[in-house]
Amino acid sequence: MRHKKNKTIIILGVARSGTSLLAGILHCLGIDMNPDNNPSIDYPFGSFEDREMTNLTESAKKSLHSCGEYSEGNKNDVQTLIKVRQKNNHNWGWKSAKNVYCMDLFIPYCQNIHIITIHRDTSELILKEWCDYIEINDDQFDEFTPHMKNILANEDLINKEMNKRDVPQFSVMHSRIKNDIYGAARSIAKFLSISFGVKKQKLIKNLLVGEDDKEIVYDKVIKLMGEHDITAPETLKYL
Repeated sequence: MRHKKNKTIIILGVARSGTSLLAGILHCLGIDMNPDNNPSIDYPFGSFEDREMTNLTESAKKSLHSCGEYSEGNKNDVQTLIKVRQKNNHNWGWKSAKNVYCMDLFIPYCQNIHIITIHRDTSELILKEWCDYIEINDDQFDEFTPHMKNILANEDLINKEMNKRDVPQFSVMHSRIKNDIYGAARSIAKFLSISFGVKKQKLIKNLLVGEDDKEIVYDKVIKLMGEHDITAPETLKYL
């Protein structure tokens, strides 16, 4: 029997759009995000990622791209894990940049779905992704443009996904969270019909630690992008 009052929150957002920050807010609001948190420089309090759901999403996306459909194994694994997540009869959710590819797989097994999307200004998205990309691919600058185009294409997929789903939906900009995290969190809590008391506000306050430091990095990144003629002209047109 499904308990209609208990919600499944699915976060949609492209890589580097702020899905971890949004998941952190939901965690502080009392949503069970099943986080396997590993603090890092980018995420001092962890990324609030449900590793099992993320792994299943990655596997399902690969099946969809290679075979054109989800495998029976994908369906069985997702159904089994979602049953485990829902058995405690509470609000729960997860985030993954690949969620947009797997909504048809998730929805039949989830109860009372609520979708929250997060978007980020394109210039910020490019700079944030560049920061992370060059740390891993410092000799492959010419490959950044197609990589970035793929991320921006995923943004279009998310918008199409939102238009086709007849479920409660809420959308928030990363800049709104950064400029007014309490206001954004209050709006999200209202959307989900959950409380937003002092205790939750104190938890949320810590989520923006380190965000201001990243702005210093962006100035350096813009300069670095300009030093690589192959990538910069194509990429900087977005800025």
